[in-house]
Amino acid sequence: KELGVDILWFMPIHPISEVNRKGELGSYYAVKDYKAFNPEFGTIDDFKAVVDQAHELGMKVVLDWVPNHTGCDNAWVTEHPEWYTLNEEGKMFGPFDWTDVFELNYDNREMRAAMVDALKFWLTDINIDGFRCDMAEMVPVEFWEWVIPQVKEKYPDIIFIAEVYNPQLYRDYIFRGHFDYLYDKVGLYDKLKAVTAGWCSAREITSCWQSVEDIQGHMLNFLENHDEQRIASD
Repeated sequence: KELGVDILWFMPIHPISEVNRKGELGSYYAVKDYKAFNPEFGTIDDFKAVVDQAHELGMKVVLDWVPNHTGCDNAWVTEHPEWYTLNEEGKMFGPFDWTDVFELNYDNREMRAAMVDALKFWLTDINIDGFRCDMAEMVPVEFWEWVIPQVKEKYPDIIFIAEVYNPQLYRDYIFRGHFDYLYDKVGLYDKLKAVTAGWCSAREITSCWQSVEDIQGHMLNFLENHDEQRIASD
């Protein structure tokens, strides 16, 4: 509060899957249970107390939400295998080198409803203020177009932040997907990094920012985050 921070973004706070876990600790983005709290951090009542105290200080709390995939031992894997995308061999899989997760199938309406139910749990029971949606661009924009308005109908002040890497999708997720904000990785961040390293002129920052002039009010920019190597290390 003394630093002037008014929003706290918590990376995923759910239990981490153990099946196909990467390393000893695993990735927080391999969610075992969307409605549970990671016991490494205490209890869900402990977290609710943090949320309540943040609100007393005039701060908002945003949760990192992982909608594209679950951990490999999420209950959905055995209870609802039809909720997952299958590869050519008919097996569940994770995108890229994400071997500790299985990708969800957004063609399945029951899965979509379960995801909405889990979202609403953190709004109604824990009273959080929004979601930073991990890899939002990998989830069909039609889902966000459907879910965000219905959430905001009951919770009009809730914040939705999209992780979108493809600049060609920025406007689609803002204007059609109803996200309040997205943050720019491949545009302004990469330019700032290149200028810092002496790889290009600072004029390119201006050009990059002007290219999103119509959505500047929706853009969140960053100097560093947990997915990036520190600029000072390059």
